[in-house]
Amino acid sequence: MSLTAHPSGSPYFSLQGKRVVITGAAGGIGAPTARICSDAGAEIVLVDVLAEVTARTRIQVANSFSYFQCDVVDRASVEAVAASVGEIDALIDTVGVAPFDD
Repeated sequence: MSLTAHPSGSPYFSLQGKRVVITGAAGGIGAPTARICSDAGAEIVLVDVLAEVTARTRIQVANSFSYFQCDVVDRASVEAVAASVGEIDALIDTVGVAPFDD
């Protein structure tokens, strides 16, 4: 992936046309990461254990996004999200757990 200036003049690189999944999206690291990715033009897919209405007040991104309520320690929930999302360009895991050993 080449880094180019974002057309909006944002100091961040462009993620235009890229699908980025962010776990822990409503958390202290996830929410600002979501805003940065959104500002850089990414199609963002936000994943958090919190209900969407609660998460929306913490994340506050300007662009539209997809949201999945998911506990990442529940393999079935993670697999359901993965099946719904399809192909991605990047995963930013800010949850801080790695519950699966395979």
